[in-house]
Amino acid sequence: MIDKNNSHFYDDMISQDYHKSKRHAWMPQIERGAQFAPFAALTGHREMIQESERVTEDKKIIDQQQWDCLNQKIADILLMNGNHPPVTIKYFVPDQNKVGGQYQLLTSSILKIDTCQKLLIMSGGMKIPLNNIYDIDI
Repeated sequence: MIDKNNSHFYDDMISQDYHKSKRHAWMPQIERGAQFAPFAALTGHREMIQESERVTEDKKIIDQQQWDCLNQKIADILLMNGNHPPVTIKYFVPDQNKVGGQYQLLTSSILKIDTCQKLLIMSGGMKIPLNNIYDIDI
């Protein structure tokens, strides 16, 4: 029986020549290190953590008085005989992945209101749902 705990167990191998393969090319040191590189055991785990850390906010409910004020501002802008000044609109963008969303600001001119689809159409072609508008500054 061989005693593997003996410190002289491999003494017979020390004096032997190193065997180089004639079939396989010598692997460069940088490539040898790659085989010991860490791997992602939990694919997508980091992305899930980042997604859960991302903060969203709830959509603010506006009352009837605020809604009337917004309607008046939009009507005043549209009645300026085709001369639509740039306005800054604060509107809610729902998040695609989580509950809530975020408020964004857009400075542009209002072209028209699509009353059928309830959209505010801006000069750049962007369409903002009327029920997502929070504030308008002229």
